[in-house]
Amino acid sequence: FFGLIAAVATFAIIPIAGPIGDFTFQVTDIEPGLLFIFAITSLSVYGAVLAGTSSNSKFALLGGTRASAQMISYEVFMGLALMGIFMVYGTTRVSGIVDGQNEYWFGSLIPMWGVFTQPLGFVLFFTALVAETKRAPFDAPEGESEIVAGYFLEYSGMRWSAFMLAEYVALVGVASLITTLFFGGYHIPWLHLWESAPQWLVTILQIIKFSVFTLFFCWFQIQLRWTVPKFRFDQTMALGWKKLLPLSLINLFVTAFVILAFA
Repeated sequence: FFGLIAAVATFAIIPIAGPIGDFTFQVTDIEPGLLFIFAITSLSVYGAVLAGTSSNSKFALLGGTRASAQMISYEVFMGLALMGIFMVYGTTRVSGIVDGQNEYWFGSLIPMWGVFTQPLGFVLFFTALVAETKRAPFDAPEGESEIVAGYFLEYSGMRWSAFMLAEYVALVGVASLITTLFFGGYHIPWLHLWESAPQWLVTILQIIKFSVFTLFFCWFQIQLRWTVPKFRFDQTMALGWKKLLPLSLINLFVTAFVILAFA
């Protein structure tokens, strides 16, 4: 249940609409919001490792070993990608990052969404999150053609259902994080030009916008599973350490240079 708890807890810091008075559409708005994401996602490693090692099966053990190595590795790249977001918006509070994306470039022409301020960071973060959740094409820990079903091979009934539920809750969690950190969260571009809009209508539109973007990225992850062939485990690890790590460091250095040069 470690994986399920970690997947569900991620939603605690994600705002789905702006506050109405003292009421907020967010479970908790803690200052170290990005650090909370790191801490919670790392818990899911324990679920895979414990499931594999306690099954008394060589296939499950191999699946657990693969899962732990892959998840720990891609957490590094996910963290480096989020450091770029922290540098741009100057806060680790998720609500502060969302509000920072409500600013504009060139007057009111282009919103300062994370995908525009950190395009390479977006690609790196999305890739790392897909690998972190062990979705195709990074599903080597569950490789049916190699190790039968991976670390949950020996489980059935409600225990197997918990693994499957955690996987699909994590799919929605990935889509929500991408929407929140890189696509303005619930903020709708240029809505501030409609000054007479009632608050209740603005809130409904914000929830709709957040839901549409989240559903789109859920659909996109499912499309990846249907269309992209899976990587071998060695290819997955080589992609991370030989490609994503240098790109993550380059992204950090370029971001720091641009901030110092143009701030």
